[in-house]
Amino acid sequence: MQFEKITNQDLAFLNPLQPEGWGEIVPAFEFYLDSPVCFPVKTTISQKIAGIGAAIILKDTAWLAHIIVNHENRKQGIGGAITAHLLDITREQGCKTVSLIATDLGRPVYKKAGFADQDDYVFYEREAPLVKCNTSADIAICREEHRAVILELDRALSGETRGCLLEPKLDGAYVHQSNGKIDGYFIPNLGEGLVMAENDRAGLELLKLKLSCSNKNVLPAGNGRGMAFMRESGFKETKRAKRMVRGQRFGWHPEKMFGRIAGNLG
Repeated sequence: MQFEKITNQDLAFLNPLQPEGWGEIVPAFEFYLDSPVCFPVKTTISQKIAGIGAAIILKDTAWLAHIIVNHENRKQGIGGAITAHLLDITREQGCKTVSLIATDLGRPVYKKAGFADQDDYVFYEREAPLVKCNTSADIAICREEHRAVILELDRALSGETRGCLLEPKLDGAYVHQSNGKIDGYFIPNLGEGLVMAENDRAGLELLKLKLSCSNKNVLPAGNGRGMAFMRESGFKETKRAKRMVRGQRFGWHPEKMFGRIAGNLG
């Protein structure tokens, strides 16, 4: 099976591959095309795109994302071939670990490729956002001197070097401070709105701010306090998806994540 890099000209032909219930895939591939750390690929059959996917390289770690097979081309081994090709790219880039979020349809393919379950991601929703509450005095708008601190804290909590993703989105971000020290942050403009924190107090205060303007959130099942807060606030669990990992484990702390980036980056 042959693979080629997706080009801007291909974007017009991706809509037929749009899976039901997913966010729009064309903007995601526009991002991949614009980012030097992303490798979007396609395979074609009879001059039609039969399958697509992307590898996102974050120094020693990587994510596979948007592995989609056209409905009429399923059960032909295309999903497995795309996964194998993307894994080859991650090896060439020197990545020691590869992660992804799997749907029920894709999970058997990824298990066959050597991925193992790491945690569930739990999806929550309610009819409306939380009633806007007073912002904690410990929350402030991100300033220039906060930026490096956020990136270092993110490395510690996520176990990955994600500065290339976070840095362009820090304008308009929020930080939580305890005793003058930043212990959490909320980046509204990054994916679904990333919330990470060293402790439950910071995480929940930032999560309240996020949920004052959003009626949805996704948490790792490993964050028991966050899940309890979602239930207490009237959010209902709507579905789950598996976070899977292949290769060397790194220091990810699910209990520190109060809102993920998105399905392509955890």
